[in-house]
Amino acid sequence: MQSLQWSKLPRINAVEHDLSVEDELCLREVAEVLKKHRKEWRFGVNLLHSHFDLSEDEVLLETNDPRDQSLWIRPVPRASVANEEIVTTAWCLATGEPQMGCVCKRLGGDHSHHHMR
Repeated sequence: MQSLQWSKLPRINAVEHDLSVEDELCLREVAEVLKKHRKEWRFGVNLLHSHFDLSEDEVLLETNDPRDQSLWIRPVPRASVANEEIVTTAWCLATGEPQMGCVCKRLGGDHSHHHMR
């Protein structure tokens, strides 16, 4: 699975935030396809966007702390997570093939503390 080139995504301030009628129709069709395959509780939809550019050797590491319900994202060297067990959690489908957009780093079998994109 290919990694998504986030530089191709529009900046968050340039993205239309409100759903249009066409967007709503599209999302209803996506929901019907997911229901047809009994995947409506496995997959969802995200607004694709970027906040800043990453270098080729960086990934975004999403970290959370369930105790204080905090969540933060920071760039880290790709090599620092290269040997970690990861689970892909987001895909871009623009090319017709799933492109990896976000992955979670498992901690002791639990991926609730770190995510990386």
